[in-house]
Amino acid sequence: MLKIYHLEPSRSERIVWLAEEMGLSYQLIKLERDPKTHRAPEKLKEINPLGRAPAIEDGEVKLAESGAIVSWMLEKYGAKTAEGSPLRPSPRDPEFPAYLHWLFAGESTLTTTPVMDILTQMAGARSALLEDMLKKDYALVLNLLEEILAKQDYVAGSFFTAADIMVAFPLRMMAVKEVFEGVELFPELSDYPAIMRYLKRLHERPAFKRALAKIQG
Repeated sequence: MLKIYHLEPSRSERIVWLAEEMGLSYQLIKLERDPKTHRAPEKLKEINPLGRAPAIEDGEVKLAESGAIVSWMLEKYGAKTAEGSPLRPSPRDPEFPAYLHWLFAGESTLTTTPVMDILTQMAGARSALLEDMLKKDYALVLNLLEEILAKQDYVAGSFFTAADIMVAFPLRMMAVKEVFEGVELFPELSDYPAIMRYLKRLHERPAFKRALAKIQG
């Protein structure tokens, strides 16, 4: 059986959500961060030597990195939801390049800036230069997404794909306005109405609701 190692809060929610979309049987193994170091417990290194989530065991396969795990699951179990809807375009489909772009940009381009926002504030390493850089980086990617989602319902085009699962995590992170030592992190997503409508569509998916209930339960 597929085993999903989940660390709260972390990108591993993507893997649980995808498993629910696909209707897979799986075992969810929840792990807690060390309250001082915020790191995963040492036993996670048995699955991923870097000790980070998400990670899975699938038979003899041990795999980490959310993008890699998503790709593995689509290849092994078929890129369709439990209801038979495709979770990615065909390589011959004109939407396939956009799908690939956002499948990987969800973890790289979209996640890098909010993570830097959090870590530099925790480390007390803020400066006017860094503030300006973060502001510009947020604006670049959020303005692009806003433009795309004003024209179509999903990042790759007309239907929901695994790329939306990858993109959702950093957007959900930004949507929770965090304050660290009096400093508000992340941009105001309410300034981006198409992105907010997009998040609402994703949050209304039954598989997302099931995944969240299992993660939080």
